[in-house]
Amino acid sequence: WAYSEARTAPFGDQRLTNRFALLLKPLGDQPAESIPAACNSWADTLAAYRLFDNDQVTFETILASHRGATLERLREHPVVLLIQDTTSIKYTHTPVAKGLGTLSEQESEEVLLHPTLAVTPQRVCLGALGGEVGQRQEASPRQERRLKGIDEKESRRWVAGYQRACEVSSLAEETLIINIADAEGDIYEWFTETLEHSPQTRAEWIVRAAPDRRLASSESSRQRREKLNRQPLLGKVAVTLPAKGEQEARTAILQIRTTRATLTAPTRTVVHWDDIDVYAVLAREENPPAGQRPIDWMLLTSLPVTD
Repeated sequence: WAYSEARTAPFGDQRLTNRFALLLKPLGDQPAESIPAACNSWADTLAAYRLFDNDQVTFETILASHRGATLERLREHPVVLLIQDTTSIKYTHTPVAKGLGTLSEQESEEVLLHPTLAVTPQRVCLGALGGEVGQRQEASPRQERRLKGIDEKESRRWVAGYQRACEVSSLAEETLIINIADAEGDIYEWFTETLEHSPQTRAEWIVRAAPDRRLASSESSRQRREKLNRQPLLGKVAVTLPAKGEQEARTAILQIRTTRATLTAPTRTVVHWDDIDVYAVLAREENPPAGQRPIDWMLLTSLPVTD
């Protein structure tokens, strides 16, 4: 399997491709281990470091071959979810300062990874289709951020992720592609990006709404939820919640309600947008265990929700 994933890597040298395939298997078999721990010998470890030190071996070229293989796999499914999210990777090291400090004094550097994973509705991961690597920008005042275009903001990665999903949708015409994100992806620029793509090739999307998201300029977030809660019950869904802190893993029964809604365009000086029609879905837990907060999610989607 390793060579099948690596065979089209655009390194420009077959020797690099062969070494990459040899390294991919031990790292795939032991993804949580470090490179020295996953490799069988010190010679293999040195070969791995030489591979990564080559200028032709980059984040993009490593991912290119795997992306092609993932595309082949997803074309075999009628529906595929492209899930994007941001995770932080922290690298710690001990400063080298002769005669100063102890081994317990460490510095850390944080790198942000924003991948797009292809997953079937049955929760089978098909692979990664792209991503961005970078570092968090220094926070700027809110008013200053409002004057910036999306390309100047850290949140542009969510729009880039949706653009990637639309590209995948155009390459897999027989597969329904649905891009999914948590509340950090609730940005208006993403929703307006939908209008830039033809209905035949664009990806659909589901985004968890931010807590302060309004469905119309005249209603508060509380009024929005009350309106949704008055809609007819469509059904119930069981969701498994993992353990968190002192709370044990449990199954929550969510009641599902939906309504068609209009998102009011934000008022900014740099650009003018029109309002957008979407479907809003309320997933709410009515009877949580004693002492635990109920699950209360509102989802926004470009998909029609009727049952």
